[in-house]
Amino acid sequence: MTESPSAGEFCRFVGLDDLGRKDLSLGPSAVERDALARRFLIADIPSLEAKLKIRRKAMGVFEVSGTLEADIVFMAPDAENAMDFTVNESIEEVFATEAGWENLRESSIEGEVDAELIKGDRIDVGEVVAQNLSLALDPVLLKIGSLDEGA
Repeated sequence: MTESPSAGEFCRFVGLDDLGRKDLSLGPSAVERDALARRFLIADIPSLEAKLKIRRKAMGVFEVSGTLEADIVFMAPDAENAMDFTVNESIEEVFATEAGWENLRESSIEGEVDAELIKGDRIDVGEVVAQNLSLALDPVLLKIGSLDEGA
């Protein structure tokens, strides 16, 4: 697994040659957490850790699954105090090379593929974690919004 801080806020690339059956535990540095907080427009991410398993499901098809846990701090525009939240989310995503994509499409009843196409020869599992954190924050931020409106 390699880091590439210039490519994004939290990059951890895993090469396809390293895949097959791999368990990872990863978390961003303080600088990376600050960058993620800016990206998601939240006050702070004091901690973020993900435990992932990467499994080869078929030729050119990989499943990334696991959990992410994060402590987040949100400051509503009208709030005097920060609001702390803990996020615990499951991660399940499928990635496929072009050949794997074609195999999935051909084996699908409707010809649809529910996988992310792998560009190049690696998967950025840091970005997988960041995207899943973003999805997990949506309901939290909606809840905060309804609290601000008195709902």
